[in-house]
Amino acid sequence: SVETYRYVQEFLEVPAAFVCGLLENPNGPWRFGPNFRVKQHVVEPMKRLHESKDIKLEPYFNCRQWYAGPDADKENNYTTEGKPNAVLDENGNVRTGNYGATGLHAVMCPAAPAWRQHLYGNIEYLASQGVDAVYHDQLPCSTPFACEAENHGHAPGAADCWLAQGHWLTYGRVMSELRAKYPNLAHTGEDASDAFLRCLDGFMTWRFGRTGHVPLFQSVYAPRVQFVGRGGDGNNISGTYESFFPRIGEQLVYGEQIGWLALDDIRVPSPRRNYLKKLANLRYALAGYLNSAEMAKPLKFAKSLPTMTTVWGVDDTNNCTTDRILHSVWQHKDGSRLVIFLNTTETAEEAEPLLDGQGQLVTVFREGEEAFLVQADIPPAVRLEPYACEIWLLGAAPSDGFTPALMAAVRKGREIMNGGDRGLMIPSKTDFTKDTMLNAIRDELFARDASWVLFANRTDNPTLDYHPNPLRKMNANWIAAQDGGIIYFGGVYFGDSATELTCTAATDCEGVTIEMLDNTANSPTFLLAEFKLERGGWHEYKSYTTPLLRHITGR
Repeated sequence: SVETYRYVQEFLEVPAAFVCGLLENPNGPWRFGPNFRVKQHVVEPMKRLHESKDIKLEPYFNCRQWYAGPDADKENNYTTEGKPNAVLDENGNVRTGNYGATGLHAVMCPAAPAWRQHLYGNIEYLASQGVDAVYHDQLPCSTPFACEAENHGHAPGAADCWLAQGHWLTYGRVMSELRAKYPNLAHTGEDASDAFLRCLDGFMTWRFGRTGHVPLFQSVYAPRVQFVGRGGDGNNISGTYESFFPRIGEQLVYGEQIGWLALDDIRVPSPRRNYLKKLANLRYALAGYLNSAEMAKPLKFAKSLPTMTTVWGVDDTNNCTTDRILHSVWQHKDGSRLVIFLNTTETAEEAEPLLDGQGQLVTVFREGEEAFLVQADIPPAVRLEPYACEIWLLGAAPSDGFTPALMAAVRKGREIMNGGDRGLMIPSKTDFTKDTMLNAIRDELFARDASWVLFANRTDNPTLDYHPNPLRKMNANWIAAQDGGIIYFGGVYFGDSATELTCTAATDCEGVTIEMLDNTANSPTFLLAEFKLERGGWHEYKSYTTPLLRHITGR
């Protein structure tokens, strides 16, 4: 909703972009192509959001597919317009992909003149509708095919039909003709590929989180292209709570933009949400420097940095080992160097970096202190509080305002993590008519079993520690509640011998109490049990058992 976008922007306090489903198929149910139209009911909300400063909207768009399933001729003239411009294999058959409920799609030949014009027309239409960016799904990452067609303007089976005679021509127009008309329209694509650097402004590298990953691509191409997001817990498979911190920490340290998170990843106030805000503000303060710098060789340390292994979800379960203190070095075009140190853990961490800038002055931006100078040949130890950041600048600042602005961002980051406001809950939609009958004697009751929640959130979409598919074995779900939150389980059968209740819960606050109430119709509302929680980690669950305060039987 408009208010959700506005609130996220307000909470983060930096410009934000939202990838959202603004488009539809004008002739039927949702497809991955060939035709797209801005949904009529979002036109007015888009205008209202653009009136709100720094809110950017980016729709999903596919530049590869043409729906070829049932009713394709009725929807999009597939036989006469799509099939003649599709990729043909060596047997003369159309290359296709099946996308489940979305249907069978033909892969289009990027060199076919009619398809190139159709694709450019689609992008030009989106630009005319006032979007701020276009996400070109599959463009940098999809499998290229040599097309065997004889009437697409390329030699049958020519290897250059995909790029030199295809996408490079279409996107060359996008980056020249269309850019001249819409200079602020950004273009991003899925994953990353050297071959598509000339086609796009940003790579959405959602799979940059697999086991054994290293920042090779970023070290070569940042900031030649922007890296505009990585997959979060809501994108496919959930990682562990702790993995969030190194995952988005790498985004800051490796010069990427922060985010590409599903709304379900940040619906509830949490340390993760504040860490996101902290890093977003630091990234915004560093944007000018990083956009004029290149990643340099990492530092050496007096002793090896301690590591941690956490489970990152991404598109599979990945055990990723990272330094507990992440760091990177950036070489500015003016000759200065910037070093970022970031603690990605809930414990204090130390490191002893070694520098090669003998005789050079280093400005240290440290949380809890004012910026100060040291000699590069006598660098101080880095001692970081939980989730803290420290930045070193070797050489002169690139501008007069750089030092105070960066110091302000470092100071603000500490305030955000140490007692900073975690913001408001953004609850999922709930059905208040649901009234389930449960059996507490036979079954353990999980968060998923509650009929509805109020002043609380339980998502139905993949997120931290939850996936709706039972085969994932992560579908017990969990509920985050604010003060006064209500979790209604519906009718519950207790049998005739219940004497105690057990609850599993987590809190990082003092004085939290959970009350279990009997709200049976036409009966007084009795307090059945009370759980007084112990302060611990935000996602550190403990079991509490307490005797029932009243004898209850039956339903």
